[in-house]
Amino acid sequence: MQMRLILKAYEPSHRDAVLKLWKNSVLNNLFSADGHLWKINVENNAAFKPADFWGAWNEQGILLGFVLTRRFRDITAPPVMVERYGKTGWISLLLVEEGSRKQGIGTTLLEKAHDALSDVELIRLGGDFSHFFPGVPEGEALEFFSNKGCNFNKELINDLCLSLDNWRLPEQPTSIAGGDYFFTQGKAGEEESILDFIGLASNGFSPRWHYDLERLFKIGYSPENITLIKSRSGKIEGFLQTWQAKEVIEKGLSRPIIFWAMHEKPKEKHGSIGPLGINSTIRGGGIGLALVAAGTEHLRKTGVTFATIDWTDLTAFYAKLGYQSWRSYKIGYKNL
Repeated sequence: MQMRLILKAYEPSHRDAVLKLWKNSVLNNLFSADGHLWKINVENNAAFKPADFWGAWNEQGILLGFVLTRRFRDITAPPVMVERYGKTGWISLLLVEEGSRKQGIGTTLLEKAHDALSDVELIRLGGDFSHFFPGVPEGEALEFFSNKGCNFNKELINDLCLSLDNWRLPEQPTSIAGGDYFFTQGKAGEEESILDFIGLASNGFSPRWHYDLERLFKIGYSPENITLIKSRSGKIEGFLQTWQAKEVIEKGLSRPIIFWAMHEKPKEKHGSIGPLGINSTIRGGGIGLALVAAGTEHLRKTGVTFATIDWTDLTAFYAKLGYQSWRSYKIGYKNL
């Protein structure tokens, strides 16, 4: 006899059941369920609507699984953002209670997600705005989605980590040591200059970087968190965002990797870096790596003892400074 499921859109009263299911899952071993993060990424997210979330409940009122979808709904966004993301939908989370798997619950929730995203051209698995995960974490979820017609890139993307206890700033490249360029933290009033640099088409940066940072500035993210490389004349030639746990929590910033790290290493002081961008005309010669080192040193000087990097395929590049692979994912998608 097939189990009868009751599907419900999200209500704040469901939060405890959602977090309980998550905490009792294998997922929680690497990605801890945190009520604060849930509020940031879901309940307090301006783009979230209750019908983006569907929970599967049994007749006894127990939550057996849920799915969270995303849409890009910012009608005030620049045309390039609407063009790139307006026809994309995301499955941000899909989780089924351990003892209730292989009973069709995951399939039912996935079908519900497809219904919710029926008018998009592409469904991405993870990597959404205010994402929990940049892709699908390595594990049995990859097989589930593959069996449902989803495709995956062969290459892994990674979260990286580095202990700063004994870390020291490496020798600077000639262009830095000779004074052609220098590193500095951003200052209040430089917001527009930083955004202008990121928005330069010649640099080929993702428009999402500009969009995300502009929103971050509006909710109190300080330009002092951005490590800049400038030419002798003071022109911005590169940027690296840095993050600290205290500010992430106090200002309600979406940086899940901070929460995962705090759960795994509660005695450390946590920080993170990324994204990173260098002017296309000065790339090479160790400039980019030196900027990463400068941002890492900035975190260390503020007392951070454990640094992380979210969502990168440049593992070998960051490994030159000691960063190691910490969490691995695959980018998954389904063309409609």
